[in-house]
Amino acid sequence: MAGRATRDSLSGVRELISAGNKAGAIAREHGLQFGMHNHWWEFEPLEGEQPIRLLHGLLHPDIFWQLDVYWAQTAGVDPADWLLELMPRIGSLHLKDGSAVHGGTMTALGRGKVDVPRILHALSRPVDWVIELDECATDPLDAAQQSRVYLESLRYDPSA
Repeated sequence: MAGRATRDSLSGVRELISAGNKAGAIAREHGLQFGMHNHWWEFEPLEGEQPIRLLHGLLHPDIFWQLDVYWAQTAGVDPADWLLELMPRIGSLHLKDGSAVHGGTMTALGRGKVDVPRILHALSRPVDWVIELDECATDPLDAAQQSRVYLESLRYDPSA
């Protein structure tokens, strides 16, 4: 939904908000939920504003966030800190790891720069976790399996 024109100006971000609110209304009419997924650009200042804050403030409260921790880290922000701000609307986490630089490759969780344990401990309630690798330096299925094993080794219980 977010092309370059959308993320290059505040008017484009407002168009994205409008489209998101329309999609959310359609989803609600059909008994479904609609969520937004971030990339790096939502955290980068645009015309003196941070798009993620505009989106968070102006999207309908029923629209949830799927925080992509890798892209937040790549934007230079702390994903755990952003969880605290977005938590009331967090529906799921997109978990991936790697170099956290534009154009860098991704790795199994626990093998890159993303502090997964710190992020998980920032959760105030259980949410869904999604393991994903956009571009992987190794076999993606093997990295996904390693990521699952890594998450299990943390023995983290968000409901505790």
